[in-house]
Amino acid sequence: MKKTVLVFIDWYMPAFKAGGQIPSVANIINLLKQDLAFSVITSDRDSGDLTKFRDIVTDKWIENFDTDIKYLSPGIFRVRQIFSTLKTRPDIVYLNSFFSFYFTIIPLVFTKILSKKTKIILAPRGMLGTEALNIKSKKKRFFIKIAKFLGLYSNIVWHASSSVETQEIKAIFGENIFVKEAIDISLIPDFDITQKNVKRKNAAHFFFLSRICRKKNLKDAIKFFENIKGNNVCFDIYGPIEDNDYWDECLVEISKIKSVTINYKGLLVNNQIVSKLKDYHFMLLPTMNENYGHVIAEALSIGCPVIISTNTPWRNLEKSGVGWDIPLEKPELFINVINNCISMDNVEFSNLSNRAVSYVKTKVFSPEVIADNKSIFEVL
Repeated sequence: MKKTVLVFIDWYMPAFKAGGQIPSVANIINLLKQDLAFSVITSDRDSGDLTKFRDIVTDKWIENFDTDIKYLSPGIFRVRQIFSTLKTRPDIVYLNSFFSFYFTIIPLVFTKILSKKTKIILAPRGMLGTEALNIKSKKKRFFIKIAKFLGLYSNIVWHASSSVETQEIKAIFGENIFVKEAIDISLIPDFDITQKNVKRKNAAHFFFLSRICRKKNLKDAIKFFENIKGNNVCFDIYGPIEDNDYWDECLVEISKIKSVTINYKGLLVNNQIVSKLKDYHFMLLPTMNENYGHVIAEALSIGCPVIISTNTPWRNLEKSGVGWDIPLEKPELFINVINNCISMDNVEFSNLSNRAVSYVKTKVFSPEVIADNKSIFEVL
């Protein structure tokens, strides 16, 4: 008989605005559903939306995306639903946030009350990184202090997506906690590299794809183009506007750029990645923190070398010939790389592009990655 895994996540398919946590969980379920009986409890709407998903029944178990899912409507009624479901005493509860009230804290407390046999696995999804904690830091650090005092996160299994995240967790909760490390699995598109447009010298198309909020650091990405000259250079921005005040700051920076065309292109759902992004040359994402970065894998998979910060698990990219990972405190290096990308001819770009596709397939689908993800749930 399969072990039962009850997954809690703030947003799940068909949601997409919350970024990488959604495909991270979906890919784990798809990988392991032959061995484990997964069910998912999540919100009935996408991140930031005021209305629920159309044509989806709420507050009842339904089968969607080949998984049993309960989409909870907002309000205190959620607490009763969560308590009732946890009374079934699943073998494993898998939490996918650190600070979420309804989808981490409440099920964590109820699980500890209802069943000592249920194993709790928590994936903080990058929320304990230094840069992530610096956003609204007083509230976050106060909560962590109270949680440690109460032992809220004691006797659980932590799922870290990288060695960096392992150290971030241990820096807060100590060296003696139980951490299982496994990088996320991306379902990358099967892309024909011959579809790429010819890269002309002194011309380049860059794109940014992520949530528009301070953590993703779009404003710095825009500022890099202040010193870039070229009539055949464009930078297109994709992603949900999560922080309107921050977006206003970005618009101010955009207004200062004269020689590079910068456009906001709106939302991009997963099945549009190839059709919308295949003609771009490079992705620019100077993020403050990523515990994984599905968009990085997706960009590489369509032959777009990436220009990213060192705050992700994707490191030593220049050595591999597939992109650049650069410290945020060295903006001049970002600018130099962008200029080099613009001046690149098609032969050099094609070599980079081909290596990117080969590199990401090896990294994402290695037997070690799959084995590590399976081992997360071998905790009973």
